[in-house]
Amino acid sequence: MAEYGAHVASTSISERPSIFTALAQENLMSAVRPALKHVCKILAEKWPSELHWLYRYSNELHLLLDLILQHYCLKKLSASFAENFYGMKRVALCEAEAGAKLPFKVRTKSLIFLVFVPYFKSIADQLFERWREEDADGRLLSQASRSSQYIRIFLAVYPYIHLSYEATMLCYQMAFIFGKSRFHSPFLQLANIRLRNLNMQDILSVQAGGRDRKLAQDGDGQGSMARKLLEEATSLAAAGLASGLSAGVFFLQFLEWWYASDHNIRRAVTSLPVPDPPKVLSMPFVMLVKQE
Repeated sequence: MAEYGAHVASTSISERPSIFTALAQENLMSAVRPALKHVCKILAEKWPSELHWLYRYSNELHLLLDLILQHYCLKKLSASFAENFYGMKRVALCEAEAGAKLPFKVRTKSLIFLVFVPYFKSIADQLFERWREEDADGRLLSQASRSSQYIRIFLAVYPYIHLSYEATMLCYQMAFIFGKSRFHSPFLQLANIRLRNLNMQDILSVQAGGRDRKLAQDGDGQGSMARKLLEEATSLAAAGLASGLSAGVFFLQFLEWWYASDHNIRRAVTSLPVPDPPKVLSMPFVMLVKQE
């Protein structure tokens, strides 16, 4: 949030975000998935009869929550949760589509690249790790089915796909660092958007938009009550999720620092040399002590 305050307070700050904030907002959401999976595992172990399914479908649960959260942030704030957390917003590149809010087509592309692409990438990584262990143990060799052949093809091809993916991301980041590109990620270019820092006008427009929507809902007496309640419930759930996630991010970073510090202390203690065994006192000295 320090970056957010800096963007709001400064009037001469560049609209182009730094590579550090761009990468930090990407790493923020990647840390939420294992944290949620760990919480689901703890709950499933605590109440196995009622919540045994929670850990099994933790990826799908994360997909649903992420979809609700990102859709709310893109619609209300023109940014993902992590981008808004670090004081950035998305701007459409087309002149006809550029404006205070993202158009529906741009929001749909953004949702695909923010939610579904990381989900399928995570599933592919998990399948690769699991099938690689099975192949190393020899369990795939004992199977002569067609599916085992497809698995071996996947194990042979996926490392090259992963390498191409990471190399593409690195090339975009290096081009962004040296000012050769406006995009630090190929997904931004595919969605036809760019990132820029928030300013005071953006903050005021978001606040004014919220007041205008509330007045419009109060004045619309002919609208469907069920639709209003559904939209209000969805907005409240997404807003609560965003607020809880903001507090959870700080708690998660504190836990990472705590465990890292504790691990370093234990490693420093265990790395000390083993002391020599105590020396046995000689007999003349013992007799001298008795005489005294």
